[in-house]
Amino acid sequence: MVRAMLSNLSFIKQSLCICLIVTSTTLIGQKEFPDLCIGEWEGMMMLYNSGELRDSVHVDFVVDQLANAAGYTWRKSYTSPKYNTVKDYKLLHDTLSSQFLLDEGDGLVLKVYSYGTSAYSMYQLEDVMFESSYQLVDDSTMIFEVAGGKVVDTTANEIVNYSYDFVQRVVFKRTNSIVKP
Repeated sequence: MVRAMLSNLSFIKQSLCICLIVTSTTLIGQKEFPDLCIGEWEGMMMLYNSGELRDSVHVDFVVDQLANAAGYTWRKSYTSPKYNTVKDYKLLHDTLSSQFLLDEGDGLVLKVYSYGTSAYSMYQLEDVMFESSYQLVDDSTMIFEVAGGKVVDTTANEIVNYSYDFVQRVVFKRTNSIVKP
């Protein structure tokens, strides 16, 4: 019986070592979320307000690593008969954490929290609460969403409820991978 227990213990130790090696190898080989996004993307942003589709805008999205490796170019070009604008942002490594900062220029900087193949931001501007997310579905598809709303009420146990006044959603398709020499 003691031999059987020792044999089982040895098997468990070997299995644990194999699991640790596989996990370590997998984690070392993983890229950061923005690295997985490098390339050129395009899609149609659907603009919802009060639960109804109100408009749509074509969006080109380019992600590339900055020359100084401090972060990434995060550029969106919006094109429609009503809108024609470029948002030339920088996604930078946050030196105080393992997350990122989205520098929108003009002093507007948002914290971005990366989890696996997704990234999230939540922030308040004046009296509107915003949440945004990027979700890399696979190598050729990424979903970007921004939603916002205002305080609806606060419950007796101090839970603050917000409305969803608007949602902007685009399903990007990769059109080109940027390859560095």
